[in-house]
Amino acid sequence: MSEALAAVILGVVQGLTEFLPISSSGHLVLTHYLIDFKQGDLFFDVVLHVASLVAVLLVFGKDLWKILQDNLSGDMQQRRTGRKVILFLVIGTLPAAIAGLTAKDQVARLFESPLAVSVLLMINGSLLLLPYLLKRAAEYKLDEMKLDNALFIGLSQALALMPGISRSGATITMAMLMRFQPQEAARFSFLLFIPAIVGALGLEVRELVAGGIVVDWTPLALGFVAALVTGYFALRWLLQLLTQGKFHLLGYYCIVVGLAALVYFTYWTKV
Repeated sequence: MSEALAAVILGVVQGLTEFLPISSSGHLVLTHYLIDFKQGDLFFDVVLHVASLVAVLLVFGKDLWKILQDNLSGDMQQRRTGRKVILFLVIGTLPAAIAGLTAKDQVARLFESPLAVSVLLMINGSLLLLPYLLKRAAEYKLDEMKLDNALFIGLSQALALMPGISRSGATITMAMLMRFQPQEAARFSFLLFIPAIVGALGLEVRELVAGGIVVDWTPLALGFVAALVTGYFALRWLLQLLTQGKFHLLGYYCIVVGLAALVYFTYWTKV
């Protein structure tokens, strides 16, 4: 398989799975093994993450701009609301940041095991089913969030450092279990994505600068465009699924894919 085609495939996988609650890292690990594409591992992942960040800004840019405006507003109530959201985003980001720094080696080992990723995908799928099975009433909006809500959502985001556990799935599920409206849960989840991905990009870029890079720009550009376009539409589709109450259906998908991958890597290939 050519590097250009492999880059497009990985870009599509990243775009679809970064925002749908089915774990982009888990799918990328499995796809890397299936198509045996290793070019530019870290730098390529950085490019795909930048594409995902741009997609989030395209969809939730107005929300982010509103928060910034509230913080700069002359109205006391607006400033209080804006600063509250910023505070909750900081609190929600801290658990993943701490876990990423302290458990980096343990997490890295999981990325080397498609069997572990397969099991984690099945766990992720089971988690996505919880709000549907427990039938928690959707009562709260983002402006009703409290410190403990932000902390628990942040803790769920930290779990998503493991490949196979979806960041959006974990955070949206946790928010819904705490009875936030699905659309509001998604809004906070993807606002939380911005500092999380910026921090991750900072660490990855530092490693790249320290190690030096030699890349072929054509696959990178193709991967970026593929991830941006598919990511934008995947995010829009996810918001529709939440509105229609079909979010949990992706849980069944994760369980099936995880089980199929587990059987494949156990019995049909050696890893």
